[in-house]
Amino acid sequence: MTHESRGLDDNLEYCVKTIRRLECEGRIKREFRIKLLTWFSLRSTEQERRVVNTFIRTMIDDPSSLAARLVDTFSDTVSNKKPRHGICS
Repeated sequence: MTHESRGLDDNLEYCVKTIRRLECEGRIKREFRIKLLTWFSLRSTEQERRVVNTFIRTMIDDPSSLAARLVDTFSDTVSNKKPRHGICS
């Protein structure tokens, strides 16, 4: 495993744990957590993953604001089931 791919795995794990903790603390709803993590791991672009990671790293000490920012920023994106790229777009 390269250093870069290990870093991506570490970021993914950290983001998943943080988002899961927000749900356990009642700051985000279960449905949003599932949609966000599914989108994050399967459909998000590298830039979108960097945005999520940046939000988490900069707002980790204020979980209420972090939760609100994630919901506000990504609710529409994670609810959109249509692919953004490819033949059908």
